[in-house]
Amino acid sequence: MPAEAARASKTLVGARRQVVVGAVTLVAVYLSVFGPGVLTSFRELVGTPAPTASSGWTDRVAALEWDAFAAALVVIVVVRWLPKHAPSVTARMLLGRRLARWVPAGVLGASAAYVAIATVSSWAADRLVADWHLAHGAYPQLAPGTGGFVVTGVSAAAAGFTEEVVLVALAAAVVGRAFDARRRSSRWAMPVTIAVLIALRWSIHLYYLWGSLFVLLWVPAAYLLYRWVGSVWPLVLGHCFYDWLSLAGHTYPELSRPFDVVVWVVGAVGVVAIGVSASELAAIRVAHSLRSLLGITVGRDLAVDDDEFLTGSL
Repeated sequence: MPAEAARASKTLVGARRQVVVGAVTLVAVYLSVFGPGVLTSFRELVGTPAPTASSGWTDRVAALEWDAFAAALVVIVVVRWLPKHAPSVTARMLLGRRLARWVPAGVLGASAAYVAIATVSSWAADRLVADWHLAHGAYPQLAPGTGGFVVTGVSAAAAGFTEEVVLVALAAAVVGRAFDARRRSSRWAMPVTIAVLIALRWSIHLYYLWGSLFVLLWVPAAYLLYRWVGSVWPLVLGHCFYDWLSLAGHTYPELSRPFDVVVWVVGAVGVVAIGVSASELAAIRVAHSLRSLLGITVGRDLAVDDDEFLTGSL
């Protein structure tokens, strides 16, 4: 018994140490990758906005260099650092390409659902700001006519990858692992996780001023999608696609309306895909309930139970 208690205590200490390593890593990557965006946001809030980037070639190169640095840093942390020093945190990051639930068109269908979340959230925030005559900031790092489709595509890819991997997968894994270390489930796991994700995402989009309210809908919905499909890659792809069209529309205002139509159409496809996925799971659960009533023994379905989904035990 003393030996078992000692092993249990050692395991608990190791789990807590990995939580600390994961949390410190999250903060370090957040400050390194998103620090300039946070600084820009606070400059906007205090009324001293950063100058808008010019369309010069040197500014385009500098933007590409920063995007490359940010993406490379995140890759190193996820592939090399965390698996070695905090494997339990890495294990909680849903980095697999295989979805936990069936979705029509697979990753593409789930990515379209993310586009729907982004589109509806941004539209709702814009409507609220317009109706209440509130201040709405603009994306300050890119001037109209800057970059073209290639540079905006790279910027969108970097934003989609870094934000979803760090501010969703890593952040949720750290919070979830912290609750795991307490050795008991908690109904507060999901609310606390969502609150942390909102705070992190909001801080880097405050340059939109009241327009940044979109994160209050975007982040919880994106996190639930992340948990539903069991993979971060649909979020990355959906974010890249949405940001690419948004940035390209900012660069070429004459194309903004056609791009808006595209994201709404893609988002509608995503809503249908997730609706079909949810209906399929509901049908399976109804079938299992009927079999149980008839006394037929069935195995546990491959899909994740709703209890696990709601309590945050993934």
